[in-house]
Amino acid sequence: MRVRTPKNTGTLKNIGKFPSLKNKSTVWFESHLERDFIYLTEFDKNVIKYQEQPFKVKYLLNGKIRQYTPDFLIKRQDKKEIVEVKPQHKIENEEFIKFSTQIKAFLAGEGYEYLVVTDLTIRRQPRLANTKLFWRYARIPITTRTEVLIQELLGDLSSISFSELCLFLSRSGEQKELIYALLFHGYLLTDIEKPITGESLISIGDFN
Repeated sequence: MRVRTPKNTGTLKNIGKFPSLKNKSTVWFESHLERDFIYLTEFDKNVIKYQEQPFKVKYLLNGKIRQYTPDFLIKRQDKKEIVEVKPQHKIENEEFIKFSTQIKAFLAGEGYEYLVVTDLTIRRQPRLANTKLFWRYARIPITTRTEVLIQELLGDLSSISFSELCLFLSRSGEQKELIYALLFHGYLLTDIEKPITGESLISIGDFN
């Protein structure tokens, strides 16, 4: 449970709620950059669960006791990460560097890996746009019939073009949006670092 509920009173923060599929609950964000980070976290198959503002930490900096609330706690199979989401220009000042050094050492002692993720990483395109596109259709049901259709087509093929897969599914009464849902859940794979076009190569993923 988050340690506080974000409030927009008297601030310029872009506060909102995100309907998390991974958590099966609502996640708060305090900036559009945090929201974009959430999209990537939802898509990351190595993430088991995540939480915004998970706890508060007291630390000593420049002779003063201060309090820090992490942006996100990310739970993976093999580790727990504390992630600070920041614009690149805000992490280059001396005070933030001192803070990060101090808090990283403290969190390491508590069993957490500390990471700072900036807009340069989060908003790398076309990865972010592709992730948002897949997420938009992530709630389309994936049925046993869908699994059979995909395995019939791709079982002996290393890959197929997006347009060929669209044609095959349309003949079976399915829409191309199903492909985005399958890509989001990892049942199909493609290179998300490239724009999705009719020539994009699609391969079978993991239906287990």
